[in-house]
Amino acid sequence: MALQTHPEITGNNNETLQMLEEVGIDSLKVGVDLPLMESYKLEDVKATVKKANCLI
Repeated sequence: MALQTHPEITGNNNETLQMLEEVGIDSLKVGVDLPLMESYKLEDVKATVKKANCLI
């Protein structure tokens, strides 16, 4: 199961990561919804994926 960053629930990727940590369920991961990313620069996308160990 993946949690995505959506403005209705979390305002940015950091809030999504914080929520994921608070839930504390190992099987819950982050799903990157690329159209909702704050920046489309390749280095920013790579950094987000690496930081969150994301599912794309």
